[in-house]
Amino acid sequence: MYFYRGSLVAIQNHASLNRVARFFLNKSNDGVEKMKVLESNHKLFIVPTTGVCVDNDFYYIANSQLSSYNKDKTLFLLEKLKEVVILKTGLGH
Repeated sequence: MYFYRGSLVAIQNHASLNRVARFFLNKSNDGVEKMKVLESNHKLFIVPTTGVCVDNDFYYIANSQLSSYNKDKTLFLLEKLKEVVILKTGLGH
């Protein structure tokens, strides 16, 4: 999670939920007043993770490939891995 102008930006990346969301906090920053989905189930998502807020945008790794390993827990061969994709979504106000 990332703190941004009175809100938290979160990458939620498990089997049934792949999205980037912004959670707007109350004035005392101890509760959520509302939530906005910024990106959901993008076609390039492969376990999205790790981002950074820059000005009014959020940049993040769309395809970390954290699940790209064989049954014996060895990493896929390089040829089977995808190029890293960085996506950007606007954070609004």
